Amino acid sequence: MGILPILFLYKFLFFTDIIFMRIFGKEVKLISVFCYPLIILSLVLLVLGILSFFDVEAVDSIAVMNSARGFLVTVGFCGFLCFACTDSGQKALIVSACDCISCFVYYAVTGYSYGVLTAILLAVGMSYIAINTDLMPITVAGAIISTVFALLLSMLDSPIELVTKWLCGLLSDSPSVAAVVGNISSVLFGNRFGAMYYHSDFTGAVFVDGSAVTGAVDIFAANSHYSSVLKYLTGKYIVNTFVTIGVVSALFTKLKGANRYCLIFAAVVSVLVGDNSALSIFVFIYNPYLYVGYLGLIFVSYFTTILTRLGIGYTNYGSIVELIMYGNKWMYFTVIGIVVAILSYYLSKLVLSRFDFENMRHYPREVKKLIKALGGEENIQCINHGRLYVDNPNLIDILSIDCEIHENEITLIKDDLDLLQDYF
Repeated sequence: MGILPILFLYKFLFFTDIIFMRIFGKEVKLISVFCYPLIILSLVLLVLGILSFFDVEAVDSIAVMNSARGFLVTVGFCGFLCFACTDSGQKALIVSACDCISCFVYYAVTGYSYGVLTAILLAVGMSYIAINTDLMPITVAGAIISTVFALLLSMLDSPIELVTKWLCGLLSDSPSVAAVVGNISSVLFGNRFGAMYYHSDFTGAVFVDGSAVTGAVDIFAANSHYSSVLKYLTGKYIVNTFVTIGVVSALFTKLKGANRYCLIFAAVVSVLVGDNSALSIFVFIYNPYLYVGYLGLIFVSYFTTILTRLGIGYTNYGSIVELIMYGNKWMYFTVIGIVVAILSYYLSKLVLSRFDFENMRHYPREVKKLIKALGGEENIQCINHGRLYVDNPNLIDILSIDCEIHENEITLIKDDLDLLQDYF
């Protein structure tokens, strides 16, 4: 139910290279650009999470971490994408400042932060404006556009609130499905669903010492003896720790450089602090099919803990510190965790073996036609000194392409050669 509307976005992400090639005139991979903001986000969340262990009042609020997440994701995505598209640090700084204004305006009006979907749309729009625009016009236009964007989006706040309430009510007795929807919502749209679902009467309402307490997290914080609310919370520990271990183990050897560091930092935040938002965003951008598998693992984690009546609550994010404080039935918890970690590893390996987008290249239609006529991508070696070289000239479809063949050296007309030049 929650996944179907997102499938269109997956198609968008699969063909991002083509979209950016046509919009910006150059190939841009989302994960290569956005891993740097995610590293910064992970480090900030790690610091805030560690400080919250010591009851530092300024960061002892989930709202602070949610706001920091939305702010850093939006400003970081916009700035780094602009720099990748324009190669101008000044333009990137101006765009980041404008989007910073947009974040503050939206938060001031609604009390919520942007999600990844909004951040990407804003980043693409602002970067496109910055390509062929001078610094002063970018500053003025960017400030106006980003402010108007925030105000227009804030006008949808009431309908979004109603839809979120309806969805929370629909899933009030389905904690496993709600965990999946909550992750999708937090990645794409911000943490509105999670804040409403786990802190209001959709997940329970009781009287503690004569006062009404609503929401699974708040009920557990007030009195941990209300075991009925634990079915909404326990699965998060399995997701934060064991699903993270399985997915990261499968991904680690395939990544290098900044992408690998991003994965490591996001995993540390998930296990130590209990906030898996950076890891979820990374998986979503890196390989959307893997993200679908990740959502399935979230469902399994919550559903398994409910079946086995394994009840462990939390009052903040479900960090490893809270696990030690509130944990019980350690043998059952460990066995379930190990099984889920193994399942996560092999499922991730299976998805990555079938859908390896990191090594897959997407071509415009006219380039695809040329490549097919030349015997396929694997038949093309390189272009050197105006000549194209292939492995097997017999695979070339001479009826579909105008060329001269001299063993493995191919002479193409200039237009065709120029089309292929950027790719080989």
